[in-house]
Amino acid sequence: MLSVQDIHDHVGKYVKIPESWRSKNYAFEFSECVNSVVKTEMFTEIKNAAYHTLIVDESTDISVSKMLILYMKYRNENESIYKTVFAGILKVIACDSLSIFQAIQNFYIENGFDLNKMVVFTSDGASVMLGKRKGVAALLRQLIPHLSEQHCVAHREDLGLDDAWKNIPLMKEIETLLRTVYTIFCRSSVK
Repeated sequence: MLSVQDIHDHVGKYVKIPESWRSKNYAFEFSECVNSVVKTEMFTEIKNAAYHTLIVDESTDISVSKMLILYMKYRNENESIYKTVFAGILKVIACDSLSIFQAIQNFYIENGFDLNKMVVFTSDGASVMLGKRKGVAALLRQLIPHLSEQHCVAHREDLGLDDAWKNIPLMKEIETLLRTVYTIFCRSSVK
């Protein structure tokens, strides 16, 4: 965000923007320019890191397009704090392990990342992702022998809450209370 502020300050001081540029298209163009700068800096940091973790989750959007959401976790050489950053959204042909594997491999090639620097692959617990023989992690491990896989902590927590919700009577009462409160406010004419 500091890079964005620097660009904004520079443009504000030295570049005169005509009134005709005040449209949505120019806003998108400006956002794309800012994104390009931030993405370049971030990807350079990831490339220079000794190792990184890839965190993925598959999704289907409103138009039923199959998407793969990527995050990367890394640490700069001179820092002790790890960064988790949004790396991108990839469109995949299908939600099978081979398509996802190929999308990840293409992403690494297109952005100049070294697959061998990946030390942990994290995803939901779906067999497509973490299957022992034909999952994405297994396919990646054929290329990266030192790779470890991990079931995402947030997904595990969600599964645990789901189990607790089913087995603890108090949780059902809390759900009923919350649904009732929501219904009252949702149907209120004042809101």
